[in-house]
Amino acid sequence: MNGWLSHLSIKRKLFFLATPFVLALAAAFTSLYVGVEEVKVNGPLYKQIAQAKDLMADVLPPPEYLVESYAITLEMLVETDRASLDALILKSKRLREEYELRHSYWEKELPEGELKHRLTFSAYQAGRAFLDVRDRDFIPAVVAGDLNKARQLAITALRPKYIEHRTAIDQVIALGIPWQKQMEEQIATVIQSYLRQGILWTVVFLAVAVFIGLSVAKSITQPLSIMCKISRDIAKGEGDLTKRVPAEGHDEIAQM
Repeated sequence: MNGWLSHLSIKRKLFFLATPFVLALAAAFTSLYVGVEEVKVNGPLYKQIAQAKDLMADVLPPPEYLVESYAITLEMLVETDRASLDALILKSKRLREEYELRHSYWEKELPEGELKHRLTFSAYQAGRAFLDVRDRDFIPAVVAGDLNKARQLAITALRPKYIEHRTAIDQVIALGIPWQKQMEEQIATVIQSYLRQGILWTVVFLAVAVFIGLSVAKSITQPLSIMCKISRDIAKGEGDLTKRVPAEGHDEIAQM
């Protein structure tokens, strides 16, 4: 390497020496920057964790868990004030709108798998059947004052569908909690991976920089040391100018 370096000017040698340090810093910065981009707020992994938390919020409870809708349905059986009954009916409709809205969201956003199937199919189908019977048969019976029919529907139609829906929701929770934990562990793994990459590239470029630095230093100091020695010999020889300094390369020292 010294032979090649001897053809470079000292300015180019110093520039060549600085390059690996710049590359080391650039590699470390790039690795850390990419890692931060992966896990930053609103980054791809952050969104997955946010989805997991949103899912738990939706099913514990509502809108995706119909426990409040079921409770309001039972309240309708004992409510005697028409204004209060109308308020319960209105609230039940609003809860259904939220239920359908969040179902559409999770059907689109959740990755394919058992968790999505349990939430968007098993729990949804039972929940929708419950809501259909309530809106089509149960509420009209309550409004008409036919409480016997309403109670019969609550026992034979609404309760079984609600239990089926709740069972599916329990399965969603059982699957969702490990999924959320997995996302959090994935973020920690990604951070560690990028940190290791940054450290590795920094060490590699610094090792190259040290090797180049030693070579550059030697290419500069070695001919200077030879010149100093010969100059001392000339001085000791009382002006013997027959001694010559070997000039190798084309840098400033060789030209001098």
